Amino acid sequence: GRLRSLARGYRRLLVDHPWVAPLTAAYPNIGPHARAFDAALHRLLDSTGLSDATRTGARLAVSQFLHGCGGTVRRPPDGEFCLALDVLIAGIQAHAGNATGAAAPAAPAAPAGP
Repeated sequence: GRLRSLARGYRRLLVDHPWVAPLTAAYPNIGPHARAFDAALHRLLDSTGLSDATRTGARLAVSQFLHGCGGTVRRPPDGEFCLALDVLIAGIQAHAGNATGAAAPAAPAAPAGP
């Protein structure tokens, strides 16, 4: 729930201020609000029990997801964004479950050949 709330708030910022996404793609965003967001994301992911490497991957996935969905010319509608966010969060939860000894999720089937 906290990750969903944080992500939706960030998306609102990018939708309300469309000039922000292209700037953050071109220049490092090290202002106080960006640092506060990053710290909140770190705290949230630290509480998941993920290993360091997996936590780093989750942070990258969330950041890239938000910039991709918020910074594109065609932003997906809210429903599509929320569904994609749920899928991302489910992946993070699956890895967090694996870190605590839960059963590993089934591997996806290999695509059929031609």
